[in-house]
Amino acid sequence: MFGYITVDRRQLSPKERECYQAGYCGVCHALQQRYGARARLLLSFDMSFVALLLSALYEESAGSREEQRCPLHPLKTRPRQRNAFVDYGADMSLLLRYYSFLDQWRDEGKQGARRMAAGLSRQLPRLETLYPRQFRAAADYVQQLSALEASGRSELEEAANLTGQMMAEILCFREDIWAPLLRRLGFFLGKFIYIMDAYEDLERDRKKASYNPLLLLSEQVDFEDRCQEILGDMLAEASRAFEQLPIVDQPEQPLASLLRKVLYSGVWMRYGQIHRLRCRKKQRQQA
Repeated sequence: MFGYITVDRRQLSPKERECYQAGYCGVCHALQQRYGARARLLLSFDMSFVALLLSALYEESAGSREEQRCPLHPLKTRPRQRNAFVDYGADMSLLLRYYSFLDQWRDEGKQGARRMAAGLSRQLPRLETLYPRQFRAAADYVQQLSALEASGRSELEEAANLTGQMMAEILCFREDIWAPLLRRLGFFLGKFIYIMDAYEDLERDRKKASYNPLLLLSEQVDFEDRCQEILGDMLAEASRAFEQLPIVDQPEQPLASLLRKVLYSGVWMRYGQIHRLRCRKKQRQQA
């Protein structure tokens, strides 16, 4: 359930690309500094977006930026953002990956996922101390989703709401004047992520007889149109919340336009790829 909140780099201006790279590399570096080199594998576009959004909202986007080489890209220096929200993105990356691995182990019996979860579990006491609200939201989410899946109820809204509630707490960094809008933005982004994940896994889950709340809807002739409509509704609500936040572009930091390109077009990239592949497969089967 990662990698859906991304951006089409081809649409970015040079300054926007630099801002995005600085946030992405910043979270990657923070993961290494806080948890070791292997923790870079936990990096996701989703938590990089969270770090960029919070940095822009609380005006720490220019906090501490540096140009450095890294082991993965040693030939050229890259911009790297450093602030509290970049560190927060790294911490949330580890927390959510832990529960993702735990879910894979419990549901699919993946031993590799069990080992990864066991390795990450050593960091949980620290994260629970630092972020008790977010930690509780992630733990409750996994428990409630597992119970829903075990019940067999194919309630798309109920399942998506659980992810939305968890992401609402992740995006809400602190309880302040912006907390309601951040929670609303996180809630609808979370629902979008869950539905996209179900959409991508549909054929695999059908073959394995695994839980997927889109299975019943997929039997309808207008399934693809309905999915696109539902996803569009989620993003429209998320965008409305975003536009009420006081995020504006600065000459050297066009973060508002960058974040809009994520919410208005970038998040559709994975959907477009999956949809095209599915249509081609259907055409081959009908030929």
